[in-house]
Amino acid sequence: MYIHRKNQKAFLANPKTASQATATALLGMGFRKFHKHSHHTTTPIGLGPDLREYSVAMTVRHPCDAAVSWLYHKNQNLDQPKVTKSFIERLLEDKHYFPHKDLFWGMHVDGANYVLRYEHLEEDLRGWLGEDIALPIIGITAAKANRDWRDMITAPARKVLRDRFSEEAAHYGYEI
Repeated sequence: MYIHRKNQKAFLANPKTASQATATALLGMGFRKFHKHSHHTTTPIGLGPDLREYSVAMTVRHPCDAAVSWLYHKNQNLDQPKVTKSFIERLLEDKHYFPHKDLFWGMHVDGANYVLRYEHLEEDLRGWLGEDIALPIIGITAAKANRDWRDMITAPARKVLRDRFSEEAAHYGYEI
């Protein structure tokens, strides 16, 4: 969690949503990392200010694109990776990474009152912060930057995601 007390803003970092780049940029704007909070709630331990008074942002990402990112994360040495139905099923059952239903929406989905879309992150951050922000490029190779997740996910894998997450996806403006 990253907090700007003066501006009453908090950013809840979720994996595979450019959270490292966002946090790095926010730290340069006066945000501070706050370590004492639960990963399953937005309630910090000993924070002082009530986060209900804050504008709390988190990032979401298209579930198919997130699945491709998780595939890269779990299988670093793939030449031509494909997200398959069996990979999605194993991912959904992985309690280490996904201890609850919010697989692609993040651990803090209920605690945020401002949603940042991965696909429009700088634009959405400008809207949230009210000022320009430039995100550093962290952990992205040229191959990853130029990939199109539509070419990397099988139809059965998309169906699993659609069956499980279509309502949430539509809520955030995504079609699976």
